[in-house]
Amino acid sequence: MIRVDFDKPTYLRASLGLAILSPRSQHLLPGADDEVAEPTLEPVVINRLFNGRAQVNTDVQSEEIRGELIPFKPDDSDDQEIQSSEKGVELSFGGIAGKSVTGLYGGSGHAPYRFNKKNGPSFFLRVGEHLIWGVELAPEIRRSGAEKGVSTISVTFMGKEAVTVLRKANIKNGQLEDEWVPTHKNLWEVRKLS
Repeated sequence: MIRVDFDKPTYLRASLGLAILSPRSQHLLPGADDEVAEPTLEPVVINRLFNGRAQVNTDVQSEEIRGELIPFKPDDSDDQEIQSSEKGVELSFGGIAGKSVTGLYGGSGHAPYRFNKKNGPSFFLRVGEHLIWGVELAPEIRRSGAEKGVSTISVTFMGKEAVTVLRKANIKNGQLEDEWVPTHKNLWEVRKLS
């Protein structure tokens, strides 16, 4: 009984007499005295969804991320944590670039804007007794390396930048369609002081 391994290409099986080639291709085959090196094949996974993250090159050194891990919590996040966060005085920078606040880093997280479940998801940051809202604060607090309850931080509003974002809009007969909308994003600087 002969076992044929169909995972090997035809040109590799032909030298073993397990495939038939036309005379035009005969000269491409290794001779009987040549050693045929077994190629290293990567494993084939069938019926799996593509995962781009698994393809990331790990040889490249990425910038080190310091600070606390801030996991995303959907709307059904811990109500006790949200209620304790609601007690702070909400701070508004009023669009004035260069305005800042300094205090003990009291934590941060994802929640509906102003803790109202009717609002979209946002990010909050507690500095001393103040509560600051802004989606762009999340990467800045990670970059600063601040630790909750230990680090004193300074949060500075750097201004606004015009951007165009894609959002779902109710355009035709109540159907949602993608629409490019001009808006702005707030720019922040978070520095760890101690």
